[in-house]
Amino acid sequence: MRWNTRVTRKLTEDGIIREEDIDIVEYGFACMVSNFIGIGVTFIMGSVFGDVLEAIILCCMVFPLRKCAGGFHADTRGKCFFLSTGLLLLSCLLFFKLSWTDYNYMIIVCISAGIIWNLSPIENENKRLDETERQVYRRRTRILLVSESLLFILSFLLGWAEMQRIIAMSLFIVGAVVVTGKMKTVRNQW
Repeated sequence: MRWNTRVTRKLTEDGIIREEDIDIVEYGFACMVSNFIGIGVTFIMGSVFGDVLEAIILCCMVFPLRKCAGGFHADTRGKCFFLSTGLLLLSCLLFFKLSWTDYNYMIIVCISAGIIWNLSPIENENKRLDETERQVYRRRTRILLVSESLLFILSFLLGWAEMQRIIAMSLFIVGAVVVTGKMKTVRNQW
């Protein structure tokens, strides 16, 4: 028996949650653990690549935008973990190990922002969006995207190279997930 099932049963036996809420609570526990693991992996990668603070800021920029924009969803949590870790590792290698100019970052930000702006929100087979939800998620995505883009411009003007790199990396990651999510959606419609 999985730990979240044991905890949920104990909470039910103690009268803390209702019987009809078991599935939701189990799912919530699983999501919470998944988020902690994702944050932990990002923290470890930040340590490996020599900048934990940048990794923390990256988390703060990617997670809200990714949540609103949608994108690719793997079939299982394990596949999700490995694909997410692989994308993060690829991004770290690209952005930390290669030399980029401010203008390279600007191109990455413009292309990624254009992709996110035009394609988001991306729904999946488990989360279909009605028109109201689509409008709400599109608006939230665009607010976050404009905020990150303005922060990128400010960083560019003030010469904050690290912040430029983090924002470019954040938008690159979300843009990649949005494109692959769109490709999966189109493929599944055939």
